[in-house]
Amino acid sequence: VSTQQADAAPALITFNGTLYVGWTGRNSGHNLNLMTYNTANQSFGTAQKLTDTTLLGSGPSLAVFNGNLYVAWRGTDNRLNVGRYNPADPTHLANKVTLREYSPNAPSIAAWNGSLYLSWRGMDGHLNLLSSTDASSFGSKVTYGVVGGTSPSLVAASGYLFVSWDDVRASSSIVVG
Repeated sequence: VSTQQADAAPALITFNGTLYVGWTGRNSGHNLNLMTYNTANQSFGTAQKLTDTTLLGSGPSLAVFNGNLYVAWRGTDNRLNVGRYNPADPTHLANKVTLREYSPNAPSIAAWNGSLYLSWRGMDGHLNLLSSTDASSFGSKVTYGVVGGTSPSLVAASGYLFVSWDDVRASSSIVVG
Protein backbone atom coordinates (compact mmCIF):
# COMPACT_ATOMS: atom_id res chain seq x y z
CA VAL A 1 0.00 0.00 0.00
CA SER A 2 1.38 3.37 -1.00
CA THR A 3 1.20 6.55 1.07
CA GLN A 4 -0.02 8.43 -2.03
CA GLN A 5 -3.66 9.33 -2.63
CA ALA A 6 -5.45 9.84 -5.94
CA ASP A 7 -8.64 11.66 -6.86
CA ALA A 8 -9.26 9.46 -9.94
CA ALA A 9 -8.45 5.90 -10.91
CA PRO A 10 -4.69 5.35 -11.24
CA ALA A 11 -3.18 4.09 -14.51
CA LEU A 12 -0.67 1.23 -14.82
CA ILE A 13 1.89 0.35 -17.50
CA THR A 14 5.06 -1.71 -17.74
CA PHE A 15 8.01 0.29 -19.08
CA ASN A 16 11.54 -1.12 -19.42
CA GLY A 17 10.65 -4.01 -17.12
CA THR A 18 9.28 -1.75 -14.38
CA LEU A 19 5.66 -1.21 -13.46
CA TYR A 20 4.68 2.49 -13.43
CA VAL A 21 1.68 3.98 -11.67
CA GLY A 22 0.22 7.31 -12.84
CA TRP A 23 -2.42 9.34 -10.99
CA THR A 24 -3.81 12.76 -10.27
CA GLY A 25 -2.82 14.06 -6.88
CA ARG A 26 -5.20 15.37 -4.27
CA ASN A 27 -3.22 18.59 -3.90
CA SER A 28 -4.95 21.87 -4.84
CA GLY A 29 -3.31 21.92 -8.30
CA HIS A 30 -4.26 18.31 -9.09
CA ASN A 31 -0.76 17.60 -10.40
CA LEU A 32 -0.09 14.48 -12.42
CA ASN A 33 2.18 11.99 -10.63
CA LEU A 34 4.25 8.96 -11.58
CA MET A 35 6.00 6.36 -9.47
CA THR A 36 7.42 2.90 -9.92
CA TYR A 37 6.27 -0.29 -8.26
CA ASN A 38 8.64 -3.18 -7.71
CA THR A 39 6.61 -6.37 -8.15
CA ALA A 40 9.37 -8.58 -6.68
CA ASN A 41 9.50 -6.90 -3.27
CA GLN A 42 6.08 -5.20 -3.49
CA SER A 43 7.40 -1.70 -2.85
CA PHE A 44 6.79 1.70 -4.37
CA GLY A 45 9.51 4.02 -5.62
CA THR A 46 9.65 7.75 -5.01
CA ALA A 47 6.61 9.64 -6.29
CA GLN A 48 7.41 12.18 -9.01
CA LYS A 49 5.03 15.14 -8.91
CA LEU A 50 4.85 16.48 -12.47
CA THR A 51 4.44 20.16 -13.28
CA ASP A 52 1.38 19.43 -15.45
CA THR A 53 -2.05 19.54 -13.86
CA THR A 54 -5.54 18.29 -14.62
CA LEU A 55 -9.02 18.65 -13.19
CA LEU A 56 -10.48 16.95 -10.15
CA GLY A 57 -11.49 13.37 -10.99
CA SER A 58 -9.56 13.22 -14.27
CA GLY A 59 -6.66 10.79 -14.18
CA PRO A 60 -3.90 10.29 -16.76
CA SER A 61 -3.50 7.47 -19.26
CA LEU A 62 -0.16 5.76 -19.96
CA ALA A 63 1.33 4.03 -23.03
CA VAL A 64 4.72 2.83 -24.20
CA PHE A 65 5.53 3.91 -27.76
CA ASN A 66 8.84 3.75 -29.64
CA GLY A 67 10.70 2.88 -26.44
CA ASN A 68 9.31 5.81 -24.45
CA LEU A 69 6.64 6.22 -21.78
CA TYR A 70 3.86 8.62 -22.83
CA VAL A 71 1.24 10.30 -20.68
CA ALA A 72 -2.11 11.61 -21.96
CA TRP A 73 -4.33 13.87 -19.86
CA ARG A 74 -7.01 16.51 -19.88
CA GLY A 75 -5.64 19.91 -18.99
CA THR A 76 -7.34 22.36 -16.68
CA ASP A 77 -8.86 24.03 -19.77
CA ASN A 78 -10.35 20.65 -20.90
CA ARG A 79 -7.83 20.44 -23.77
CA LEU A 80 -6.15 17.11 -24.41
CA ASN A 81 -2.39 16.77 -23.94
CA VAL A 82 0.27 14.15 -24.67
CA GLY A 83 3.82 14.22 -23.28
CA ARG A 84 6.83 11.93 -22.98
CA TYR A 85 8.20 10.96 -19.59
CA ASN A 86 11.88 11.87 -19.38
CA PRO A 87 13.73 9.93 -16.64
CA ALA A 88 16.56 12.53 -16.79
CA ASP A 89 14.08 15.29 -15.86
CA PRO A 90 11.27 13.36 -14.17
CA THR A 91 9.07 16.28 -13.14
CA HIS A 92 8.66 17.75 -16.65
CA LEU A 93 7.05 15.92 -19.54
CA ALA A 94 9.10 16.29 -22.73
CA ASN A 95 7.74 17.07 -26.19
CA LYS A 96 4.36 18.09 -24.77
CA VAL A 97 1.64 18.39 -27.40
CA THR A 98 -1.53 20.30 -26.54
CA LEU A 99 -4.20 19.30 -29.04
CA ARG A 100 -7.05 21.43 -30.33
CA GLU A 101 -9.44 18.88 -28.91
CA TYR A 102 -11.54 19.20 -25.77
CA SER A 103 -13.16 16.66 -23.49
CA PRO A 104 -15.25 16.66 -20.33
CA ASN A 105 -13.43 13.44 -19.36
CA ALA A 106 -9.92 11.99 -19.32
CA PRO A 107 -8.55 10.55 -22.59
CA SER A 108 -7.10 7.10 -23.18
CA ILE A 109 -3.83 6.38 -24.98
CA ALA A 110 -2.38 3.19 -26.48
CA ALA A 111 0.33 2.14 -28.91
CA TRP A 112 -0.48 -0.26 -31.72
CA ASN A 113 1.00 -1.19 -35.06
CA GLY A 114 3.59 1.62 -35.18
CA SER A 115 1.23 4.40 -34.09
CA LEU A 116 0.18 6.11 -30.89
CA TYR A 117 -3.61 6.35 -30.55
CA LEU A 118 -5.63 8.74 -28.44
CA SER A 119 -9.33 8.26 -27.75
CA TRP A 120 -11.72 10.50 -25.84
CA ARG A 121 -15.29 11.52 -25.29
CA GLY A 122 -15.88 14.82 -27.08
CA MET A 123 -17.72 17.75 -25.57
CA ASP A 124 -20.78 16.51 -27.53
CA GLY A 125 -20.41 13.03 -26.01
CA HIS A 126 -19.23 11.34 -29.22
CA LEU A 127 -16.32 8.92 -29.22
CA ASN A 128 -13.22 10.28 -31.03
CA LEU A 129 -9.88 8.83 -32.14
CA LEU A 130 -6.58 10.35 -33.32
CA SER A 131 -3.31 8.70 -34.22
CA SER A 132 0.33 9.71 -34.59
CA THR A 133 3.39 7.95 -35.97
CA ASP A 134 5.82 10.26 -34.14
CA ALA A 135 3.92 11.34 -30.98
CA SER A 136 4.22 14.99 -31.98
CA SER A 137 1.82 15.45 -34.90
CA PHE A 138 -1.57 13.82 -34.88
CA GLY A 139 -3.64 13.00 -37.96
CA SER A 140 -7.24 13.76 -38.74
CA LYS A 141 -9.78 13.11 -36.04
CA VAL A 142 -12.25 10.29 -36.54
CA THR A 143 -15.57 10.90 -34.80
CA TYR A 144 -17.79 7.89 -34.32
CA GLY A 145 -21.59 7.93 -34.21
CA VAL A 146 -21.65 6.46 -30.73
CA VAL A 147 -22.26 8.55 -27.64
CA GLY A 148 -20.40 7.65 -24.47
CA GLY A 149 -21.18 8.58 -20.90
CA THR A 150 -17.64 8.11 -19.58
CA SER A 151 -14.03 8.13 -20.71
CA PRO A 152 -13.19 5.39 -23.23
CA SER A 153 -10.40 2.86 -22.76
CA LEU A 154 -7.92 1.69 -25.41
CA VAL A 155 -5.78 -1.46 -25.50
CA ALA A 156 -3.86 -3.35 -28.17
CA ALA A 157 -4.50 -7.09 -28.01
CA SER A 158 -4.68 -10.07 -30.35
CA GLY A 159 -3.52 -8.01 -33.33
CA TYR A 160 -6.21 -5.33 -32.94
CA LEU A 161 -6.73 -1.99 -31.24
CA PHE A 162 -9.77 -2.27 -28.98
CA VAL A 163 -11.80 0.59 -27.56
CA SER A 164 -14.35 0.28 -24.79
CA TRP A 165 -16.95 2.82 -23.73
CA ASP A 166 -20.21 3.21 -21.87
CA ASP A 167 -22.82 3.68 -24.63
CA VAL A 168 -25.59 5.94 -23.30
CA ARG A 169 -27.86 5.16 -26.24
CA ALA A 170 -27.82 1.46 -25.33
CA SER A 171 -29.07 1.88 -21.74
CA SER A 172 -25.52 2.55 -20.54
CA SER A 173 -24.16 -0.75 -21.78
CA ILE A 174 -20.42 -1.37 -21.80
CA VAL A 175 -19.30 -1.80 -25.41
CA VAL A 176 -16.02 -3.15 -26.84
CA GLY A 177 -15.20 -2.52 -30.48
